[in-house]
Order: sequence, then structure tokens, then C-alpha cells
Amino acid sequence: MTAVPTPPVPDLTPVPDLDDAVEMWSVVHSPAEDDEAQMVRVMLVEELDQVSERVANLLAPDKRVRLVQTVADGEEAVRRATTEHPDVMIVDAMLQGKLSGLEVARALRAAGLEIPVIFLTVPDQPVRVPDDLGLAAAISMPIDRHALLTTIMAGATRHRDAKPKPPAGSIAVFSAKGGVGRTAIAHNLAVAMQATQGTRVALVDGDQVHGDLRLHLEAPEDAPSLIQLPTGHATEADISQLMWQDASGVDVLLAPPRMEEADLVMATDVQRAHHLLRQLYDLVVIDVPATMDERTLSMLDGADVVLDVTTPRHGAVRKTQRCHAVLAAAGFPMHKVVTVVNHADPSYDAAEFGEVLGWEPDIVLMHDDRLASGSIAPGSSIVTEYPEALFSRGFEDLAELLAGRLQPATTEVAAQAA
Repeated sequence: MTAVPTPPVPDLTPVPDLDDAVEMWSVVHSPAEDDEAQMVRVMLVEELDQVSERVANLLAPDKRVRLVQTVADGEEAVRRATTEHPDVMIVDAMLQGKLSGLEVARALRAAGLEIPVIFLTVPDQPVRVPDDLGLAAAISMPIDRHALLTTIMAGATRHRDAKPKPPAGSIAVFSAKGGVGRTAIAHNLAVAMQATQGTRVALVDGDQVHGDLRLHLEAPEDAPSLIQLPTGHATEADISQLMWQDASGVDVLLAPPRMEEADLVMATDVQRAHHLLRQLYDLVVIDVPATMDERTLSMLDGADVVLDVTTPRHGAVRKTQRCHAVLAAAGFPMHKVVTVVNHADPSYDAAEFGEVLGWEPDIVLMHDDRLASGSIAPGSSIVTEYPEALFSRGFEDLAELLAGRLQPATTEVAAQAA
């Protein structure tokens, strides 16, 4: 590797002044999103409007729970539960239609859903909850607010305790400089991680202006995008309809097809989409743009791990140093950051580069001449087309490192939820 002299602290245009970054971070980084992630989401299955209104009024003042949906039909409730995965379901035991209240619960269990079910009954028609329904309870009307909330929270806690720990979490792939292979790394990482048995991966096109993943994958212009996510309340079903599948089978949430639509996507939209995807997928990989704005900060803030991609080139090194200084000064948890060196050639000297950078990189992805020949079809992944390439083999080390970084993060989240 050509010797890289220790650079002076540069003035980088894509990164704002430190004071601006600190102020921006204080706006974006808010405990409100964390509170929402821990909130118990309740689905009500009730055909009488007056009962539905009563339950809604009882739940509304308590910030620990949120009534996300009211459904009047049992079959529809089962269909929605399989896609939206509420934390608790309240079901009218005397439900009319093709499915009774008990049959709704049995249909959920038959579909492999262990969602806690709370039956609403009346004193003259009590319900004995069968043992085969698992987490289920009954509350008699008129409904006592304290009893209802206590039963909801107990069921949600027991359900979360019984769940296996999630295998992954959320990874933001970022670089302060363009042209370092960030988007290719995000795509190949998603493909490699999905190849792991039982891991469902969502890949997110975070660059709302340029749509780097949309271009990289050559997605059609009419493919859905984040801009179509409903404003205000949105569900897992809403975002499921926006996922486009690439040639490798990875589900992708694309950026808008036109640059002028980027201004319509707010940081709050990015946060809502991220939260919903984490309910549906084992792992969310986000291709984060180099521009440091509120949307970028929200993506970095919401991730369990941030892959900071650089190269041995002067400009990339300088911008990586400056970006780390900005993030550290803004209070970003730097323990989440994993430094990835891309495009390393055979002369790469790890010790020399670490000395120049100021810290030891975590992962090195080697350049391979075969990958520069243009033989990779648009949208194809290197890890599947050339699994023996040096670049592809680097993902084995990366996957092992991420497994260690993600597990503590998801364990901590599970502990907080309980």
C-alpha cells in the first residue's frame, strides 16, 4: 500500500459544523421512539360499536398500551394478526359470524401465533378458557379498567419472556464519503445474512434523493417506495405492501423514483418505517447516504450497529476521521461503530493504516480484479456470483463480528421490554 501521510484535520463539506451536528442530534435523538418500541400494541376484535368505544376509552390514558386496530370479523382478525403481529388481542367471546371468539383463538394457534388473547364475556355467559389456548384469559363486562390493563400487561410480559431472543437487529451501512462501495456492501451484506438459515432480511434504500440502491439493483420506476407509507398511523401490513424483492430474494424498501420527491420523506417517516420493519424482519440493513442531515442521523440513531465504510485513499481517510469527530462531539454512542476498510489491495498494511487513521479498523475487504471486470450483472451480488473471491470471504469475518455485536444489543432490548 502506498504510504498515506498523517492528514491535517480537514474541512469537509458533507459534514456540518460540530455545533450544528450537536443541535441536530438533540432533535433527532429522542427517547420517544424507544418508548414506542416498548409499547404494548393491542388489537380488538369486537362487533359492537359501544363496546369498542368503551375499550378504546379505557386504554387511551395509559401510555404503556396502544389500540392499533379494531376488527369486527373473526376471519379478518386472524388474517391481520398473521401480518401485523399485535402484542395482545382482546376478543369478544360472543363474536358472531363464521368464527366465534374461541375459534378465533384456535385459528391463531393453528397459524403458529402465540399472541395472548383476552376474552370479553358477560356474567350470565361465562367462558372457561381451555388449556390448549396457551396465553389466554377472560374478563367479564362491565369492564374494570384496572383489571383490563393488569391482564394486558401480564400477558404481554409473559409472551415476551417466552419468545426466543431475536437473531439479529438493525445495521446501518454508512460512509462520510461517496464512491467507497457503501451500497454494494449493504446489498452483499443483506444477501449474505439472508443466506443464514432462518434469517429474514429487509434492505432499506436510505438515500431518498439519489436512490443508490434503486439504481444499483435497477429496480423498475413503478416499484413501490417509502413515500407511499401512510402518514400518521401505519401498520406492518402497510409497509409489507411496499417491499420490492430483488433477484436474490431480499425484500427491499426503495427510495422514491424521482429526486424531487425526496423532500416529502421526513425523518419521522424513516423512523416509523424502521420500527415497523423491525417487527417483521430478523435483520434490517440500511444503506445510509453520506449527507449528514436529520434523516441520516435518525437512521444511525436507530441502528444497533453502524458500519462506517472507508478506503485506503487520502480523501476517504480524512472524511472518516472528521465524521468520527463530529459524531463523538454530538454524543453518538461510538461503541456501535464498526470500521470497514473496502478496496484494500495486496499491499495493504493493517498496522500502517491503523496508525494513519488513528484507530484499528475492524474488518478489511480486499479488492479483487475479477470484480472490476464488469462481469457482475446489474443487481447481482458478489457473494453469490463469486463466493470464493477475497471480497466475499471478508463477509465471513464481518458476519461473525456482527453476530457478537448484535446479540448484546437485542438482549438488552428484550430485557427492557420485560
